[in-house]
Amino acid sequence: MHLILLVAFFAEIYFRPFNGYFKFSAGIIVLNLILLVVDDIPEYWLAIFSGFAVFAVRTAVSLFGGELPSAALTLNLPSLAYYLAYGFLARILDIKKRQDQALAGIMLLSAVDFLSNLLEAALRIEMNAQAVKLILLVAFTRSIVAYFIYEIYQRQKLFILSAEHQKRYTQLNMFIANIQAEIFYLKKSMKDIEEVMRKSYSLYEQQGLGAEAREKALDIARGVHEIKKDYQRVLLGFE
Repeated sequence: MHLILLVAFFAEIYFRPFNGYFKFSAGIIVLNLILLVVDDIPEYWLAIFSGFAVFAVRTAVSLFGGELPSAALTLNLPSLAYYLAYGFLARILDIKKRQDQALAGIMLLSAVDFLSNLLEAALRIEMNAQAVKLILLVAFTRSIVAYFIYEIYQRQKLFILSAEHQKRYTQLNMFIANIQAEIFYLKKSMKDIEEVMRKSYSLYEQQGLGAEAREKALDIARGVHEIKKDYQRVLLGFE
C-alpha cells in the first residue's frame, strides 16, 4: 500500500509540455523502479492500484481547485487509462524476466511508457507529431533514470551481501581457531593423562606396597585410561 501511495505522491511532481492537460510526472519513474525492485507484486495489479490512487488524488486536487465533479472526473480519466494500459503492456511484455538485462529492460519500459502515453494523449485529443516525439523522448528518459537508480540499488545490495559474507567468513575463521586451540589443549591433557596412568601403573607394580594400595593404584590407572579414551573420542570428533 505504501508503494502505491509513493507513486501517487510523485505523480504530483509533473510538468505540462503542451497547453492542454497532458502531464509528464515523476510517478512513472517510481513505478518503473518498483516494478524492477519488488518481485512479489504482479505488475498488472501494481499499475491498476497505482492508477486508481493517482486518479483519486488528482480528482481531489481538481475538486479543491474549483472544478465540478463531472469535469474533474473527465479531466483525470485519461490518466487512469494510462496506468491501466501500462499494467496490461508490462504484463504482456513480461518485463520482470528481463529486469537484469539493462538494454532490453530500458527498451521494454520505454515501449510501455510510450504506448501508454500515446493512449492518454489520444484520449485528451492532444496528439500531433511534436507530441509523439516528446512522448518518445520522455519515455526513454524516465526508463533510463529508473534503470540508473536500479543499478545503484543492485550494487549497494551486492556490497551489503559481500560485507555480510566477509563477516561470516571472519566468524568462521575465529570459530576454527578456537577449535584448534581446544584440540591443542586436549592433546596436551592427554599427555598429562598418559603420564598419570604410567605412574599409577608403575606404583601398582611396586612389590613393596600392600595389596590394598596396589589395587587402588590399579583402579586409578583404569579410571585414567577411561578418561583418555573419552578424550580420544572427542579429538576424533573434532578432526
